[in-house]
Amino acid sequence: MDVIPFLVAFHSPYWVRVAVESYLEQFPGDRLLVVDNNPRRGESGWYPYCEEERAWLADHPGVILIDNPRHHALPDGRLEHGGGMDVALAWAREHGAGILVHLEPDCLITGRQWRENVLGALDQGAWMAGGLRQSHGPIHPTPSAWRVAEVRASFRIGSWAEEERHPRFAELVSLAPLETDRTPEGRWVRSVRYWDTGHRAWFAAAVHDRAALVEIPGFRHYWYGSVWRRFSEATLAAEFPELRLFLERGRARARLRSVEECPYRDAAAGTEVACCRLLLRLIGTTDVSWGAVRRDACVACCASPRPSVDQLNSVVASLLYGLAEEVVRLGGIPGGTAAAAADLRSRAENELAMALL
Repeated sequence: MDVIPFLVAFHSPYWVRVAVESYLEQFPGDRLLVVDNNPRRGESGWYPYCEEERAWLADHPGVILIDNPRHHALPDGRLEHGGGMDVALAWAREHGAGILVHLEPDCLITGRQWRENVLGALDQGAWMAGGLRQSHGPIHPTPSAWRVAEVRASFRIGSWAEEERHPRFAELVSLAPLETDRTPEGRWVRSVRYWDTGHRAWFAAAVHDRAALVEIPGFRHYWYGSVWRRFSEATLAAEFPELRLFLERGRARARLRSVEECPYRDAAAGTEVACCRLLLRLIGTTDVSWGAVRRDACVACCASPRPSVDQLNSVVASLLYGLAEEVVRLGGIPGGTAAAAADLRSRAENELAMALL
């Protein structure tokens, strides 16, 4: 029976490289199904690194990249992680796969036993198996294995009002531990009394005594990679040295971008010197003279991690440092104060220091 490993990609351009490269090191015969939840250009939440993540995954020979159709979006346009899991489930059913193994981008795979354990539980009759039980009872979906034919509910977030009437709800879901659960997931569930991602599908298995909790040696989940740990490659490597090997492998696979692909480059004034709109946004001015960048700098930038307002690379940081220094010297410019420029200078300096680690 075919086993399909999968993950949902969202705002994780460097984490996802670690997950993919470390998984395939342990399981070189597999291909990872990846559901792309990243916004498209012009959609809410889009950053240039969304294109970088999408392009890297599309080019990877060990990845099957599929899109999450926009009709799955929430009213505000966001795509849920659970919705992406539903897309993977539909793909598995369409292609005749028997088992799905789920992980997230902010995971490091260092062994094989965790997968043997979750699959072994399914061999013993479980419909799903995972490695972490949350405080109020549900098994978290990372990592987890699911027998495709026995997934009886959506993975999406939703009200548990219907399941709360089930005679086994109070046995399987304990609300009391949520009162002291300080994790973001625990606080959220306590406040809204909803199923979090994957929990309803777990409950549908648990009420039939078909949900198994197993040990997961060789699997590490860092948590919050697409939210609070949405770090640059340099910061990730500095914070977690054990990731460096896989970040380096991921960087080696990255397709070199051309300067013409840069969404910030305005070459209307010529090809050798262009205006960098990213630098203008950072400095806070519309005066194009502050964004003048030579083509060789653009080439170096395109060979570096894709920058954004939130994430600089070393080339942009170096240029920003010089501009900020000049704004401070001038005492400010229209649209940018000296104090704000001093903060930008410190930020650029920190980014450059991290790049040297």
